[in-house]
Amino acid sequence: MTAKRIELLKTFILEDPSDPFNHYALALEYLNSGDFTDARKLFQYVFDNHPDYLANYYQFGKLEESMGNLEVASKLYSSGIAVAKKTGDLKTASELQSALDFME
Repeated sequence: MTAKRIELLKTFILEDPSDPFNHYALALEYLNSGDFTDARKLFQYVFDNHPDYLANYYQFGKLEESMGNLEVASKLYSSGIAVAKKTGDLKTASELQSALDFME
């Protein structure tokens, strides 16, 4: 099923490359299939091009954390907290803070 979803999401990206959700969802599919390299590339794309897409910070941070890149994960969580506070999303800020606290 994952292969079908990957192909479908690639089609969605071709149809609307400006929608960050499609890139993020494809990154999650790659992550679920064990393709951490492509997942990381897409999380980085969303981070670079859609910095207000809050869900990306948690998943990207978790990926980096699982790969032992603790400094990168910490920076992602901290950046996400700042964006969440700026946009008034205190629930997401709290979740990212919990991820950061748990990591330490």
